[in-house]
Amino acid sequence: MIRTVLPREFAPVAKLSYFSGNAPVAGSLVFISLMVLGRYHRWREMKAIAFSTLFILILIDRVLKPFFDVARPDNPLVLHLSGHSFPSGHAAGNLLLYFLWSYFLATKRPTLRGLSYGVAIALMILMGISSVYVGAHWVSDVLAGYCVGYAIYAVTVRYLERS
Repeated sequence: MIRTVLPREFAPVAKLSYFSGNAPVAGSLVFISLMVLGRYHRWREMKAIAFSTLFILILIDRVLKPFFDVARPDNPLVLHLSGHSFPSGHAAGNLLLYFLWSYFLATKRPTLRGLSYGVAIALMILMGISSVYVGAHWVSDVLAGYCVGYAIYAVTVRYLERS
């Protein structure tokens, strides 16, 4: 288990990272993104974030999690976990959001492409490790969440580039 590899002092960082990606925080970030994009009349990007994040939420919570019906790990370090574990909605939704932000930034400022995607990847790795560390998810949940999030991201970028 990852808790035996990482020191106990990692627990506060893991909890903070895990909670920074939970639904209320991620939902607030999506809302702020929509407001900023609307302010600058970026309607295509606004639609892309709105529909892709809504789609991923429905796909993960209403289709995939009930279909696979995987229980969460025992002995979590965080309270109030409910529902199924596989795939991780944290991993999928946040990867989609952070990568879309990176894409939008890279289209406006190509010189920041590497930095923006690098930061997004680093945050996703930290969130994934933290989700496993706090006992909210199995490693397979996080990896599957990354795959789902990246697939929706790729479809969304394809839509943006074609329209």
